[in-house]
Amino acid sequence: MAKANQSKLGSLREHLIRRFRVSIIEEKSLEQIKNFRFTNGYAYLILSLGVIGIMGFTFCTIAFTPLKKIIPGYGDVNSNEVVHNLNKEIEFLELELKSQNTVISSIKRVITGNLETEEQAKENAQLIPDSSIVSPLYVDSSEAGEELVDDDLNVLDLERDDQVVKMAELEGIDFFPPVNGTVSAGFMTPNDHLGVDILAAKNTAIKAALDGIVISSDWTLETGNTISLQHKNNIITSYKHNSVLLKKVGTSVKAGEAIAIIGNTGTLTTGPHLHFELWVNGKPINPVDYIKF
Repeated sequence: MAKANQSKLGSLREHLIRRFRVSIIEEKSLEQIKNFRFTNGYAYLILSLGVIGIMGFTFCTIAFTPLKKIIPGYGDVNSNEVVHNLNKEIEFLELELKSQNTVISSIKRVITGNLETEEQAKENAQLIPDSSIVSPLYVDSSEAGEELVDDDLNVLDLERDDQVVKMAELEGIDFFPPVNGTVSAGFMTPNDHLGVDILAAKNTAIKAALDGIVISSDWTLETGNTISLQHKNNIITSYKHNSVLLKKVGTSVKAGEAIAIIGNTGTLTTGPHLHFELWVNGKPINPVDYIKF
C-alpha cells in the first residue's frame, strides 16, 4: 500500500516538474526570436492565480458598486420600502395635479371674467393643500432652479363685499401703474366689471404691474387683444382692449416693461382705454386700493 502511494506521489512529482519550451520563430528566416520555458507546476500556479484574481475582481465589483442593486436578493435594498415610497410619490403627484388644475381654472376665469360660485370656492379650497404649490406657469428668471412654495396666500382680511376679497398682504407690494391716466369706470362686481377702465393718450404703452410671466396673449370677441401675467403669491393681472400685444405666452417680463399698446378692440368697449384687472388666488381685487393710476 505504501509503495503504491509512493508510486503515485512520484508520478505526480514527475508530472509537475515536467518541462516544456515554447519558441517564437520568424516564419521566413526560421530564426528563433524568443523562448519560454516552464513546467506543469508553474503553469498550474499561474492558472490558479488568474482564476483567484478574476473571482476577487468580480466579488469587489458586486460588493462595492451599485451593481449589487440589480442582483435579486442581494444588497440593502428593501423592496417593500421602495413600493411604499413610490405610492407616496404617486399620491403627491395626484394632489399636485389637482392643485394645478384649480390654478388653471382660476386663470380661465380671469380671462373670461366669470366668478366662481361659493360652492366651487369651497370645493377648490379642499383641493389645494395647506402648503399650496405655485403654478408651474410662473417662472421667476431671477430665481431659476429654486423651488417656489407659496406660503403667502393666507387671507388676512376675511371681509367680503359682493364676492370681493381684500388681501391685507397686498399692502406691502409696490405695484407699477400699467398706465397713467383718468379712471373712467370703477370696480363694480354687481355689473361684472371686475377691473377699472383707464383713459390715456393714443399709442400709450401699457406696462407690467409686477415682475411675472405672460400666461395669455390672444384676442377674444368681447375683450379684443388681451394679455395676462402671472406673478408671485398667485397674483394675476389682466390688460384688455389693447390695439397691439407686444409679448408672447411664456415670456418673462419685469415691472414697468411695455407689454401692449392702448386700444379699442373688442365688443365691450366704447373708446380707446385700458381695462385693467387684478386677481389674487382666483378672486378679483379692486386695483384702485393698491395702485395709483
